[in-house]
Amino acid sequence: MTAPRFTACVVLVVALAWTSGTVYAQTTEAERAALARALFDEGLGLADRDQLDEAADRFRRAYDLRPAPAIAFNLASALARSGHVVEASELLRRVGRDAASPPDLRATARALLEQTAPRVARLEVRLTGHVEGARVTLDGGELSAAALGIAAPTDPGHHVIAVHRGDEVAASREIELAEGQSSAVELTVPPPPSSEHEARRAPAAALRVAPRARASRDDDAEGSSVLESWWFWTAAGLVVAGGAVATWLILSPEPDDPIPGTTQPAVLVWR
Repeated sequence: MTAPRFTACVVLVVALAWTSGTVYAQTTEAERAALARALFDEGLGLADRDQLDEAADRFRRAYDLRPAPAIAFNLASALARSGHVVEASELLRRVGRDAASPPDLRATARALLEQTAPRVARLEVRLTGHVEGARVTLDGGELSAAALGIAAPTDPGHHVIAVHRGDEVAASREIELAEGQSSAVELTVPPPPSSEHEARRAPAAALRVAPRARASRDDDAEGSSVLESWWFWTAAGLVVAGGAVATWLILSPEPDDPIPGTTQPAVLVWR
């Protein structure tokens, strides 16, 4: 194959690839638009039947396929009606500021935002204790470090705040927030299990040593009281005296004649 012919083949292949890619992209875009429209219509039907969570799901999927202002507004409306006012407020702000939105839709979004924003609650989560290595969740979702220690926007309703260390829950608290309410929750994180084990071992060791120390002091006190008693010294004196007499009797020589009255029977004399 000569060089000119090789160049021509390369150009033809590139051209065919670009043309097929363009057709494929157009087909995919049409399919995405059709699917988004189907999801949007299904969401409208669900919203009319007050199935708001399901309606929000359909609007969200439609918005992911085609982020149009009208879909965003309907998603925000369903979220606001179901109590998810934080996300609804952000979507309404986006629609109200979007220059691509029709003027009447922007006005409607701003009006709904004025009704929705005051419903947002505020929750401040504070941690004390052994916070190193701990992570915080709100209703099972990870709470970023930036949200700690401030009155963060929160949906009203029931919430569970938990502090995790590894796979275990170190501390938790439940709270009920009303619309527009501001509240603060402080969680004290206990020491890790290894520290708790060492803390428990120290008093146990002290308890094991204390009785022996106390017994030693009692023995000393008892010994001191015995040495200070009069009967102890009296008994000791008698023992010493008895030992001296016994020693004298053993060592002294026997007399030649028996001493009267010691070896002979006693005699009773009448006068």
